[in-house]
Amino acid sequence: PEENAILVNTDNIHHEMAVLPNGNMLFLSMETRVIENWPASYEQDGETRTANVVGDIVVEMTPAGEIVNEWPLHDFLDPYRIGWNSLRENPRYAGKFEEPAYEWAHANAVIYDERDHSFIVSAAYQDAVVKVSMNTGEIIWILGTHDNWREPWNDRLLTPVGELEWFWKQHAPTWTEHGTLLIFDNNALASTPPEPTPPLETRRSRAVEYRIDEEAMTVEQVWEYGQDDELLYAGYLGDVDWLSDSDTVLITVGARETDEYGVSVPLRQGQRWATLIEVTHEQPAQKVWHMDLKTDGVGWAVYRAGRLSGIYP
Repeated sequence: PEENAILVNTDNIHHEMAVLPNGNMLFLSMETRVIENWPASYEQDGETRTANVVGDIVVEMTPAGEIVNEWPLHDFLDPYRIGWNSLRENPRYAGKFEEPAYEWAHANAVIYDERDHSFIVSAAYQDAVVKVSMNTGEIIWILGTHDNWREPWNDRLLTPVGELEWFWKQHAPTWTEHGTLLIFDNNALASTPPEPTPPLETRRSRAVEYRIDEEAMTVEQVWEYGQDDELLYAGYLGDVDWLSDSDTVLITVGARETDEYGVSVPLRQGQRWATLIEVTHEQPAQKVWHMDLKTDGVGWAVYRAGRLSGIYP
């Protein structure tokens, strides 16, 4: 390792790291487990097999690199529940096993809730955002589609109140100062197996805000931004930030792949580019700033964008 580098006893560190009030860090890592009778296809009650299944781990680490807590998703989510993409091979483990390793959950974000010492993890391939107690390791709630959850996990599902649309292959949950949860809804694939996915050209990504009542175990959709006529769709990547100084929302449509008219096309069959939008926090929202990052060639992909007050001291 580099001089002064600290070795950490974990497989990897990916997607996100948060600093806790005690100075420790919370991040995402991975593991693989051999699971018997795991689904061999997206068909309901289809064939099964013994498989290498990749699962993410939420890890707490001290600044000195010591692992003090781990919460494997395999331990608190249903390892047999699959979503679209769960049967994709994880290239990180290519060649490490005789058989492929499958990307079951694909966690892509973790944030801390200091109100009750818990974390919220986004599992994109499960189409679920899950809150877990760091004291007990138990699930507090599951936000997302109710499809294909079985006991005991279905008891932790939040019940929708009023008109609400679920998210699909989501990114970047974040708290607002109102205590609501913002999420970037990629709206990728937009169903659970074995239901068919909607046509690519009809999909639209959006920023969406939910209000959660933990006592009643309910969820209400209170705001969204995503206009059909803008053709905003990112099958992967994306971000949404609450900007408290201006009461606006910054949206990163991180990886658009389109034809020359801006209509979405399959991966690597068109131009890749990104769009950043700032909108007012009202319904309907008004656009106050817009930037397209688009060039010839390979193009642009943006993981997350943030607004800075300045770059000079």
